[in-house]
Amino acid sequence: MGVGPGKGKKITGALSGLAGLYVVYAFLTGALLFQFNEPADGNVKSSDIDRFYGNEHANDRVVLLEDRQESGLGRIYLIGI
Repeated sequence: MGVGPGKGKKITGALSGLAGLYVVYAFLTGALLFQFNEPADGNVKSSDIDRFYGNEHANDRVVLLEDRQESGLGRIYLIGI
């Protein structure tokens, strides 16, 4: 049972068709999607860069994780606040 010349062309056509569909899908979801859903200017706040170098409290949250139980509790704590 060998692969005939017609069967090889069908497989190649099917694979090239799937590759073409993937390229169209990647273009639509990667490029055109952001044309319809642009971020609003009101959501972006400009921050003073000097606050990152100061000693005052900031809004950033950091958890130092040492083992598995601490990592789970740390995640729950970060999500909860």
